[in-house]
This record gives sequence, C-alpha cells and structure tokens, in this order.
Amino acid sequence: MVSKSELLALWQSLNQVNRHNIGTAPRQVQMVVMALVVLAVLVFAWGLLIAPSYQRLNAAQSQETTLITQYQQTYQQAQAFEASRLAMMDEQAKRQAKLDALPKSAPMTQIVGLLNTKAQMQGVNIDSATVQAVSEQTHFDERAIQVVATGSYHQLGQWLTDVANSGYVLGLRDFDLRYESSDRLRMSAMMIAYQAKKPESTAANSDTQGVADGK
Repeated sequence: MVSKSELLALWQSLNQVNRHNIGTAPRQVQMVVMALVVLAVLVFAWGLLIAPSYQRLNAAQSQETTLITQYQQTYQQAQAFEASRLAMMDEQAKRQAKLDALPKSAPMTQIVGLLNTKAQMQGVNIDSATVQAVSEQTHFDERAIQVVATGSYHQLGQWLTDVANSGYVLGLRDFDLRYESSDRLRMSAMMIAYQAKKPESTAANSDTQGVADGK
C-alpha cells in the first residue's frame, strides 16, 4: 500500500516535471505523466470526435425509428384504403350486375296477368290493377301498378308470397290494409316493376327524330 509520504513525494516530482526534464524523471513519474497524457488525448478525442459521432448515431437511430413507425402507419393506412377501394368496387360490380339483369322494358301485361292468375288460385279478388306511367330514377326506371284486392288474411299473404316467388323483380310501396268485414281484408298497394334505363344516345336520337318528324 502506498504511504502518504510516498504520494506526497510523487506529487512534488510531478510538479517539478516539464518537457525538458521528463527524460530524467523517475520511471514511476514518467508512467504517471504518460497516463495523464493518454487520458487527456482520450478526453480530447471524445469531446471532438467520438461524442459528436455518437450523437449523430443516436439522431440517425431516432430518425430511423420515426421513419419505420411512419412507414408502418402509412402501410396500414394504404392497406385499409386498398381494402375499402376493393370493397367499393365489388359493391359497384354487384349493383351493376343487378342493373344489367333488369329487362329493357318491364312486361306489364304479363305482370298484371300474373297478379290475376295468382289471385284466382288463392281466392283473392282484385278490384283494380292500374298501370302507372314510367318514373325515371337515377340508375333505372320504375313502372308501378296500383293494386286494390280483397281476401282473408291468409289468402292475401299467400297471394303476395306467390307473386314474390314468380321470378319477376317487384317492389311494394304505399301498402295499406283495412277490414272489409269480419273475415275479409282490403289491401291497397303500389307494386313496382323495374326496367333498365334507355341508353342516353338512344334516348337523344329518339328525341331528335321526334323533333324532326314534328317539323
């Protein structure tokens, strides 16, 4: 163990050392001076070279982490957007397929005949079945039949079921049901048949031809 006197002597020797007498100084003093020089070099290198590089490395790693997080978020958003786009395209394709399946002109005569035939089979009386004018919608046209019929609850229900299963695409609107008597009900409703819209070019040509014929 180094004594206090030895440490004091070493300290005094260090204080007396300079660049002129370092070569003649005791070996122990030279080693201490060399260690101090190396330590100073290391501190200098850390301050000027290593620390800035370390800071730049940390900044680069932090930026890399941020970019990876942003990429993951963007990738997830892109996946969600792509899934929504594909779902929308699928719905549009399904809707277009249904529109393409609509008849060019709704067979109103056949539909009215079907209503009467199914009504007779179920014992339902059709008091009136009036075909309405074409109602143009955005993607298709509607042909409505104002129907008034009487029958029992079971008869009317079975009749509507038979009509729904007939193969024609029919909608039901303005439905109203009232008692006629103890066992008879009076039903009024608007049955809607659907048909494809005329192509705009065909409709425009027809209008132009009509104007020309009028001249």
